[in-house]
Amino acid sequence: MKISAINGIFTLKHNPVYHYKINLPAMQNDAFIKTTSFKGSDNDDSFKAFKKWAEETDFLNNAESIIEKKGKVLGCGFEGMTIGISNNDKWVIKVIKRSNFSQQRIDKPEIFEIEDKLPDLNIGQMIAYVKIPFFENSSRLFYILRRQKGTSYGINNMPPQKLNKTNIDIHISSLKKMAELPYEAYKQLIRDIIKANDAGYIFDHYNPNNIMLDDENKRINFVDVDPPGNERVSYQFSDILYALLDGNFGLALLNSTQNEDAIAEAKKYSDIITEKFEKAVQEEMK
Repeated sequence: MKISAINGIFTLKHNPVYHYKINLPAMQNDAFIKTTSFKGSDNDDSFKAFKKWAEETDFLNNAESIIEKKGKVLGCGFEGMTIGISNNDKWVIKVIKRSNFSQQRIDKPEIFEIEDKLPDLNIGQMIAYVKIPFFENSSRLFYILRRQKGTSYGINNMPPQKLNKTNIDIHISSLKKMAELPYEAYKQLIRDIIKANDAGYIFDHYNPNNIMLDDENKRINFVDVDPPGNERVSYQFSDILYALLDGNFGLALLNSTQNEDAIAEAKKYSDIITEKFEKAVQEEMK
């Protein structure tokens, strides 16, 4: 692992030793309300709320045009892409390449619930999948995810980006924002990750592109979380720290010699992030 300072130290494991703090309540103060679900309130982003909204707005009959033409692409990866829904800040569409189509004939669009094991915590989880008719003997499949607030973090690491001035400036700006977030944001991040792991969700916290910085609410949010399945995965907190330090781009800059001032600034913010993160992990896991 690239972050050798804490490699192997903080591994999430499925045993009682690591579980006694997992059920701590999420912070429910003014700083976190807007990215946390509350059933029956304006912030309700549950499956029931989505289904009701879909019926009221005729979403199913417009879904194909959102995917093909009108939706704003929020992110792309190896598996697929995430698409925004106009005038909707609660949910997004995710189209996965490997399961985009099904050889199953259906006569009308249908919505199916995906069990949400963390209904009071928004981790960008899938809450539904939708099938719509496509050609005569097939259907199209896509997913509905809870929308996470924030702006994309750091440099897009696919493909690896060059160490030019523009990218270095973006990288340092992102590190600065991350470093300036309060310590409580790091503690909340650890709590969210532990809860998600304990509930069996599969996530890629090694990837900086899955981080969203929510400046308004002073939060670190993650996206691209898959529902619980049969697979059980152990994560190292060093993977997550690697992402917070902007992954391969951060390492490339710190190992370069072309811009000493930029390297010094990046190192300053990286050290602050590392210190806050390690302290939060140690406090939440003790």
